Amino acid sequence: MKTKRMTNRRAKGLCAAFLAAIMTVCSFATAFAEIYWYNFPNYGVSFDLSSDWGKIDEADNGVLLRHYTSDGQAEEVNISISNCYGLDNLDYIGENDLKGICDDVFSNQNISNDLTSQNGVFVSVTTDSVISKFDWYNGRKWYRYEKAYSARATNYYTGKFYLSDLITVINGRMIEVIYRRNMDRNHFSDLAAMLDSIVVTGSNYRAGIEDIDPNSLAGKVRALGGDAATDVISIFINGDKITPDSDPVLVNDRTLVPIRAVAEYLGYTVGWDEASQTVTMFNSNNTIKFTIDSTTAVKNGRNFTIDVPAQIIGERTYLPLRAVAEAMDAEVDWNGEINSVEIYN
Repeated sequence: MKTKRMTNRRAKGLCAAFLAAIMTVCSFATAFAEIYWYNFPNYGVSFDLSSDWGKIDEADNGVLLRHYTSDGQAEEVNISISNCYGLDNLDYIGENDLKGICDDVFSNQNISNDLTSQNGVFVSVTTDSVISKFDWYNGRKWYRYEKAYSARATNYYTGKFYLSDLITVINGRMIEVIYRRNMDRNHFSDLAAMLDSIVVTGSNYRAGIEDIDPNSLAGKVRALGGDAATDVISIFINGDKITPDSDPVLVNDRTLVPIRAVAEYLGYTVGWDEASQTVTMFNSNNTIKFTIDSTTAVKNGRNFTIDVPAQIIGERTYLPLRAVAEAMDAEVDWNGEINSVEIYN
C-alpha cells in the first residue's frame, strides 16, 4: 500500500497506527510449515487451514489467525462458534434478512467508530460495494456477505479494504468466519479450503441457551429462524422418546420430521428412489409412498392427500409426521405442555 507523504512526526505516527488498526502491519514475515487443525470440543467443531496462516489468539469458541506476506503486511481471519440452539441450517432464513443483519453489524458507522476509537483520530468510512449471496462448501450452505469500503483518516490517509463475513448453522451451532484484507490481497481460496474441511460432531448443541445475547449476530440469526429456532419438538413413540439425527421442524403449522428414525421404530423399512424423488416405507401389511414436493401420497395403491408435501431440508428427507403416522395406522396426539408429538400403535 502507498501512503501520502507526512509533513510531521505526529502525522507519521497517526498513519502508522491507522494502518495497524485496519490491516495489522507486522514488522516481520513468518513461515508456518504445518497444517493447523483446530478443535473446539465444547462445540464439537474442528477444521484445518493451510500452513500460511498463523494463530494469534485462541479462546474456547474462536480463533484469530493472520496470513503474513513478504512485505510485512497481514490478512486476518477470525473464526468463532456460537450457540444457535434449535437451528440445524440456514434453510428457513432468507438472504435479504441475513444481509440486513450484516448491513447493521458492519455498518460504516460501526467500522468508523471502531477505527476512530483505536486510533484517536476520526476515521470516515464509505461503502464501495456489497455482495450478498448463498454459497456452498463441501455440500454445506453458507451465507456470504462481502463489503468493499474506503477508510480515511482526515488529512492523513485513504485506503481500500474488503471485509467478508461467512455464516453457517449446523446442528445448533453457528460458525462465523470474518476475513479482513487490503483490497489488493485475496487468499479466499485458502478460506474456501478451510470451509470445506469443517467437521461437526454430535447432535444439536443445547447447552447455554439462556446465555444467547439477542442483540448479537448469533442471537439475531437464531431469531430469524422463527418457530424452527425457538421450539424444539420432541417425539415419543409408545411412551419412548426417539431422537432423529436432525430436529423436527414446523412448516405451515405442521410438524415435519426426518422420517427414517420414526418409520424404522414403527417397524417399517425405508427406501429412496432418486429418479422419482420418492420415499417408500413398507412392512408386511402396508406400502406407503411420498414424493418430494407433492401433496399426493399413495398407500397400498390408493392415493390420499396431505396438506404439506414431503421436503428435502439440509440433505434430509422430511415428511409430515401426522400424515405418515396415520398412514401407518397409528394414533397421533400433540402435547402442548411439553412441546411434543406422541405416537401410539
